[in-house]
Amino acid sequence: MPTQSSNGSIIPAGGNKDSVVAKAMDGSDVNVPLNKVFYRTSLIAQLYVPTIMQLDLNNFIQISVGVGIHNVQESIIPGATYTDDRNGRHPLAPKDKADNVVDLVRVSNPVSPHLAVEYVNHRNSKFGLSIAYDHLFSFGGWIELLQDHLRLELGFTTPLIRDPKPWEPDNFFSITPRIYF
Repeated sequence: MPTQSSNGSIIPAGGNKDSVVAKAMDGSDVNVPLNKVFYRTSLIAQLYVPTIMQLDLNNFIQISVGVGIHNVQESIIPGATYTDDRNGRHPLAPKDKADNVVDLVRVSNPVSPHLAVEYVNHRNSKFGLSIAYDHLFSFGGWIELLQDHLRLELGFTTPLIRDPKPWEPDNFFSITPRIYF
């Protein structure tokens, strides 16, 4: 059975409540202790139209407009406790699905606007800067270290104008070396 720490997209549920109410297979409500529930990203997608404006021979700006999809589920892996229907229990899943993830409820807004602006300089030292919004604000930059082979990308992401959701960190940094041929 997978553990909560075995997947980076699974985050333990939190908050002030002690349990969540789940619908059993027979339609009855079942209280599930909070320590059995976790957040899981079930889908991330973007659909956008980029427009490139060349400022001069070496500089351009790319503007992207579209939609982003980010589905987060409050989920449980039932195990035997929530699949055994003896003693008046109401199963959340059939016994043969005890080790599968069961989504209790989608807790995120499924669709958000996607807006991004990127500046790119293609002179001798190539670099780029970007800002984007797609349910979170992202700020980034990159510089090419080995021409046409290696670049270093830095990013910072944060909710910025709202409090983070329970499954989101307050903010995070990313450093990504990108090798290409």
